[in-house]
This record gives sequence, C-alpha cells and structure tokens, in this order.
Amino acid sequence: MSHHNSLPDHPGDIQKNEEQIDQQLQLAEQLSTTDPQRAIELFEGIIDRLKANRMVEKEAAAFLSLGSCLQKVARLPEAIERYKQAKTLYTILNDQAGIANAEHGAGNINHQIGNVAEAIACCFAALDIRQQIGDPKEVESYNLLGLIHAGFGNHDRALEVWSNCLAIHQESGNKHRMAATLTNMGNVYWKFQEDKKALNCHFRSMEINNEIGEHYGLLLNYVNIGNVYMQSSSWEDALHYKNEAINLCSELGDNYTKALTLASMGMMWTEQEEWKQASECFTPALSLAEEVGAVSLISDILLAIADSSLKEGKPDLVPDLLEQALDIINKTGYNSHAIEIYLTLARAYEELKDHEQAIHYYKLHRETLQERQYEQQAKEVSIMETRLALALLEVEREGYRQKSIELEQTLEEQSGRLTSIALQLASKNEFLAKLTQQLQQASSEATGTKGKKIEQLLASLEDSERRDENWQLFEKQFQHIHSNFTQRLAIRFPSLTQTEMKVCALIKTGLSSKEIAVLLTVSLETVKTHRRRIRKKLELDGGANLAAVIVAL
Repeated sequence: MSHHNSLPDHPGDIQKNEEQIDQQLQLAEQLSTTDPQRAIELFEGIIDRLKANRMVEKEAAAFLSLGSCLQKVARLPEAIERYKQAKTLYTILNDQAGIANAEHGAGNINHQIGNVAEAIACCFAALDIRQQIGDPKEVESYNLLGLIHAGFGNHDRALEVWSNCLAIHQESGNKHRMAATLTNMGNVYWKFQEDKKALNCHFRSMEINNEIGEHYGLLLNYVNIGNVYMQSSSWEDALHYKNEAINLCSELGDNYTKALTLASMGMMWTEQEEWKQASECFTPALSLAEEVGAVSLISDILLAIADSSLKEGKPDLVPDLLEQALDIINKTGYNSHAIEIYLTLARAYEELKDHEQAIHYYKLHRETLQERQYEQQAKEVSIMETRLALALLEVEREGYRQKSIELEQTLEEQSGRLTSIALQLASKNEFLAKLTQQLQQASSEATGTKGKKIEQLLASLEDSERRDENWQLFEKQFQHIHSNFTQRLAIRFPSLTQTEMKVCALIKTGLSSKEIAVLLTVSLETVKTHRRRIRKKLELDGGANLAAVIVAL
C-alpha cells in the first residue's frame, strides 16, 4: 500500500514530523531578520507541509511571518495575499489576536502602496479587535494610524500619535518599537526640513537598533540619516552613511535598497558635477534594479542618468535613455516622473538643434503639467475629505471608547449587585432549610394543637410558589444585566433543560457549585451531575473550563 509522503503512518512518525516542522519554523523565524529572502523560501516549503498535516494554527502563523518577510524585500502585492491567507485561517480558528495581526500587516502595506481606504479599514479593524481583547499591540495600530496621518500631510497629528506611542514603548521597554517609532518621527521632521530634530530621532533609533542587533532597522537608519545630510548639502556625512547602507545591503542581500541608495548617491555626485563618480553609482544601481525587476525604480534611475548626462554636456545620450523610461511608463502606467522626462527630452533635443522634437516634448511637458495640476487639485480635495473623515472617525471612536468604559463599569456594578442578590437568596434558603429541619424534629416530638401548628408552619416554609418568586426575582435582575442570555443559550443548545439553564445562569453570575446547590435547594452532588450533563451538551472536552465558556457566551 502506498502512502502520501507528507502524512506519517505511526504516532512516532507524527511526533518526529512535527518536531522537524517546528525546527524549520524556528530557523525561518531567525532568518526573517537577517536573511528574509532565505526565510521566504523556507516558509513556502514549510507551509506546504503544514497544509498536508492539517496544522492550521501553525500554518496561519507561517503565513503571517511570510507576509512580513515579503514586505521586507518589497514584494508587496504577494505580502498582502499572504496576510489575507493568514486572516482567513485565524478567522477559522477564531483567533482574534491573529486576525488583528493580519489586518495590521495588510494595512501597513496598503499604506505603503497608497491604497488609503484599504489602509484605514485595516488599521481600524486591527485597532477595534486589539482594544476589545486588551491586546498590548494596540499601540502598533496607533503607530500605523500615525503613518496614515503623515501620508495625508497631517504631520502634527502624526507626531502627536507617535509621541504617545513612544512613551508607551519606553514604559514597556519595547526597544524594537521605540526604534521604529523614532524612525517615523525622524522622517516627518525631515519632510518639515527640521534637520536637527530629524537627526536626533534617527540617531536615537540607530543607537537602539545597534544595541538590539536589528539589521533592517539599522539599514533604514543609515539611509535616512544620509537623506537628511543630503538635504542640508552635508555631502561628506551623507556619503558616509550611504556607504554604510550599501555595505549592510550587501550583507543582507537587499538589492532593492542597494539600488535605491546607489541611485541617490549618483544624484548627489551629479549635484557636485562629479560625473565619473555619478556614473559609477548609476550603472550598478540600474543593473540591480533590473535584477530585482523593480520597473518603477528602473524608470527613476534612467531619468537620473539622463539628467546627469545632460548636465555633463552629453545630450546625445538622453533620448535613448528616456525612450526606455517612456516605454516603461506606457507598459506599466507608472508616470510619476513623466513631466520631468518630457522636459529633459525637450532640453536635450534643443541642445541637439532638433527643434521639431524639442517643441514636441515641450508641448507634452506643458499638457502633462496641466493634467497633473488638475489631478493634484482633485487629490488635495480628496485628501482634505479623507482627513476630515478620519478626524471624525477618531472622535467617534473616542466617544465609543468612553461609552464602552462607562458601560463596563455599570455592568460590573450591576453584576456585583446580582451576585449579592443570589448570595442573599442562597443564604435565605440555607436558613430556611435549617429551620425546616429543626421544625421537623420538633414536630415529631410535639402533640396536639402544638404539633398541628408546627405542621402548618412547615407547609408554609415548603411552599414552592414562594421559592419560584425568589427565583423570578433573581431571573428578572439577571435578564436586565445579561439580556437574552437564556434565549441565546436555548437556541444554541436546545437540548438543555430548564434546570440546566438555571445552573448556567448561576455559573455566569460567578456562584460556586455549593452556593448554587443552596440556592436551588438541591444537593451538591445534584449540581455536579447537572454540570457534567451541561459539559456534555456543550461538547466540551476534559480540559475546557465550563465557567469560562459560559461567561464568554
């Protein structure tokens, strides 16, 4: 008989197979920070084995980690798909924290690629879940919210959100998140051209990343510090940190960031009219961009080389370079630099004395510029509308949060009163049970009129209607606090008897089996029997906590 290779035949084989998978997962997680490309290969192989062995929980976690690795190497559409797959599996598992992590990852990438609506939806979905379950990662969702604000140009609000996040990370000692938050703040200050504040944030982040050995965080620090120094024309310092970034890219195998950094160095040398050094940066940058298939980056580098060639006095090189860039634009629709391309071509043809072509590209430049201005105006209106909608959402969410806190406090107070009522009823029943026992003893010893009076008193104490009234009082208060609990219980578990539903209600109130026995005037053993039957009808295994399950219903 043949067997599927991925499915072990014996218990020992199953255990060995699981141990091997766990070892591979551990290795992939370790490589995710130092060699994400290798980690991606490992995760993809592991996921196939996890599927074959129906290890759903580990499969979901692997998809989540795979999404993070793909994000690090700029394979963003693939990363979003993996986060979606992780979310699907976590939904099946009803793992709320896992769902929130997947939503957060997808939101982060959607923000990176400019899918604003998706980014906001994912961010708030993660935030809602994390607030609901008290997940400390709630602060990461606020961090993403800061990124979204920064993307809208709402920098003050972004810095406010991140300052709060930073304080939380410092209090909890989460150095990874401290470094990442400082990096975000530094980039906003850089956009404000507040170079001193930007450098302060980036250097603090770099110090932390050095301390914890976070190589990718350190790479971002080098790139960002180099950008700040470039902005202030501090060429020597900029060059130092750009070279540090390139060296680290080589160690990590990050060719995308290496190409980007080399291209920015080429532009820096162009500014200084150092054509040879510029060429020595642009040439490998273009090769690396082509190697990783980053078409938008290829187009940007071609434009940078053309601009450098024109400034160097070599206009004859420009048309061929920018025709390649235009070809990319036509194929991909990536036209963020079309205006600059047309203008550079027009100037090149003008220097080449080809006036017809020069006029042609000047016209295209003007037309594209007008279109872009209209688009920019529409975009600004859209951004303002989105910023307003986001601000209203935040106000609304804060209102809901405050209301939720107040409702939770009220519920705690009411639950306390309900438990008090239940305990009072239990105490009353216990007292009546003892009194009944004493009267029964007295009745057996009494004769005549005295005996008859005791029997009448006993009948009054044993009146079931009064006991029903006591229960009705409790049930009324219970329904007020936990509305429709018994109805929901009956719908989900129709085989439960009325008595078993009463026991469930009392368990939800927090009473012990002994207190329930007294309140229902039955023996402790009877309550234990009810609990066993309830467990069976709720299909709970031996390890499940009945009280926790009922409280969660």
